[in-house]
Amino acid sequence: MYRILSITCLVLILFVSANHAIAEVVSIEATIKSVDSQNNKITVERKGKTTEFDVSKSADISKLKAGQKVTLSYHLDLETVLKIESPETKSDLKAPELIVLQELDAEGFEGNPVLTKDGLTIFWNIKGPSDSLKWVWTASRKDPNSLFDNKKKLIPAADFTVSSDGLEIIMLQNNGSLASATRDDLDSNFSRPKTITEVSKKYGFIAAPCLSTDGLTLYYGRIVKGKGIQFHYSTRSNKKAKWSSPRPLLLPPSGYKMRFMTLSSDEKYLFCNAMDVEEGKPNLLVYSRKTPQGRFQYLGVVDSEDLKVKASKGGAFARYFTETNELFYAGTIDDSGDRKLLLIKNFSPEAMVKGVGE
Repeated sequence: MYRILSITCLVLILFVSANHAIAEVVSIEATIKSVDSQNNKITVERKGKTTEFDVSKSADISKLKAGQKVTLSYHLDLETVLKIESPETKSDLKAPELIVLQELDAEGFEGNPVLTKDGLTIFWNIKGPSDSLKWVWTASRKDPNSLFDNKKKLIPAADFTVSSDGLEIIMLQNNGSLASATRDDLDSNFSRPKTITEVSKKYGFIAAPCLSTDGLTLYYGRIVKGKGIQFHYSTRSNKKAKWSSPRPLLLPPSGYKMRFMTLSSDEKYLFCNAMDVEEGKPNLLVYSRKTPQGRFQYLGVVDSEDLKVKASKGGAFARYFTETNELFYAGTIDDSGDRKLLLIKNFSPEAMVKGVGE
C-alpha cells in the first residue's frame, strides 16, 4: 500500500511540474512594429496595444521587418521571447517601391508634402517659372491605392505645416516671420494669415515649421549665433492659446549639420536633411523613440541598394505615414535637378536605414 501511495504521489508531482513548465511559455500572435538588433529587442502591436520585448540571443531577429506577422514563444518567468516564427516567407514581404507622383507634377519645383491624419489629403508647394512666390496646393485620394485628384491652389507660402485635421496652416512669410491661418472645413479657403508674434524674429531666423499631431507643439529650425541651424519647439495649452518661447530639442549627435525636421504620423520617428553630406550620398537622416513622449535616438541614414533615394537639400521634408508605411518627400530622380514629389511604398525605417559604420 505504501509503495502504491509513493508512486501515486510521484506521478502527481511530475504531472504538476510538467504542467507548470508548460505554462511558463506562452504563444503570442502579434505584428512587428520595430526591431532593435543592437539590444536584441522587438516592439510589436497586439490588439491595438504596443509592447516591447527582450529577445533571446539564440533567436535571429535580423530579418524581421515592420508590418510582419509573427508568433512569439514567450517565457513568463524569464520575461524573454525564446522563439519567433512567421508564416510569411521572404518572398511574401512586400519590397519598397519608389513612385513619382505624376498626378501632382507641375512645371517648376515641388516640395514640402504634408498629409492629414487619415492620409487622404495632401498639401505641397509649387514655385512655377512665372511665380514670384511659392504657393501651397492640395489634393485628395479615396484610399492609399488611388491617385490624388481635385488639385486646388490655396495660399502663398514658403516653408509650411498643416494640422492633422487640415484646418490650420502655419507658414514662413516673405518677411521672415511665422504666421498662421485657419478655415472651417477642408473645402473652404484659409483666412488671411496672422503673424505669430510670440515666436518673433527677436529669437533669430525661424523656418521649416512642423506641427505635432495634436497641434499643441510646433517644431522648427532656428538659426542660433555661432551654432547654425538648431531644432527648437514651442508649445500651447490649446489651439487658441499663445505659443511658448522657443526651447531646444535635445537630440544625440548624428555627425551632420541638419535642417528640415519632420515627424512621422505616430510621432515616433524624426526625419531631417544632412546639409554637409558628401555629394551623391544619401542625406535623409532618421531618429526614433519608443513612445511619442520619449527621447529620440539616432537611427541612421535612409539608404537602399534597390532604391536611389535623393532627398534634395532644397526641400526634402520627408513625411512618414506609419499607418500605411508610406514615405512622402521631395527629391530628384535624375541629373536634371528637377525636384518632384516622391513616394516610397512599403517603407520600413528599420529595413531601409543604415546605421553609422554599416
